[in-house]
Amino acid sequence: MNARRPGLDIAVAGGGMVGAACALALARRGFAVALLEAREPAPWHAHEPEDLRVIALAPSSARLLDALGVWRDIEAARVSPYRRMCVWDAASGGELAFDAAREGRAQLGWIVENKLIAATLWNALDAAGVRRLCPAQVAAFMQRDDRVVLELADGETLPAVLLVIADGAGSRLREQAGIATHGRDYNQRAVVAHVATECAHEHTAWQRFTQEGPIALLPLSDGRSSIVWSLPEARAREVLALDDAAFREAVGMASDFRLGRIIETTPRASFPLRLQIAERFVAGRCVLLDRKSTRLNSSH
Repeated sequence: MNARRPGLDIAVAGGGMVGAACALALARRGFAVALLEAREPAPWHAHEPEDLRVIALAPSSARLLDALGVWRDIEAARVSPYRRMCVWDAASGGELAFDAAREGRAQLGWIVENKLIAATLWNALDAAGVRRLCPAQVAAFMQRDDRVVLELADGETLPAVLLVIADGAGSRLREQAGIATHGRDYNQRAVVAHVATECAHEHTAWQRFTQEGPIALLPLSDGRSSIVWSLPEARAREVLALDDAAFREAVGMASDFRLGRIIETTPRASFPLRLQIAERFVAGRCVLLDRKSTRLNSSH
């Protein structure tokens, strides 16, 4: 096999949000970094509807993205600040409210499309000096005293001082490094869609806890709300199979019609809810980066 790109400090396997952010941060610290990804992230376009997969970014996350030089581009593209959070329980009626103004802040955080973050990070890599190897897939690796040698699917090799594993929950590289995980399957799915409601979302993140599972309505920049409805597998399949009228009514009832009736909805999607925690994060010359819990982050 032929060696490629010698003299590399760090190879990052996985070009999603975590891997791309890591590669960008390391490159800005002066390391020679290569990012390996099987396929480029989907491009983001302002004229397209908002992606169903969104994430709630806290101010600390925005500061990290700002330090990486990408937050201004993300913020200028399409984000929705949430200034309040209201959480209530269907059984007891108990309610909690959080207000950024009480803390002297403009917002508690932002709702941002996953695709927008991933695409912005990806597009910033070249200017930072990160070597993007795409399409590229790490088939295996060998650890030596002074380096790790990646064996790529195309038959070539890539030596580096350190390997960062950021290729997702089902990572074969993590298994090869001997980094075990533990966790559980909640046997639930998060049903997601974007909905238009009778009442304005008031830049508030609304969440109601029900016997079936919590439902959240997260404010979007166009006035709609992104719903995340966690349900047992069988019930999730029923909800996904509803026609639009029945789905709108079910969402309204589950959310206690807090924003009035649901008047429009996009097509639905769903994501499994699982917990996965790495038992350690460093093995030899390999470092694992993972979200740990897909229960909270699989869809939003």
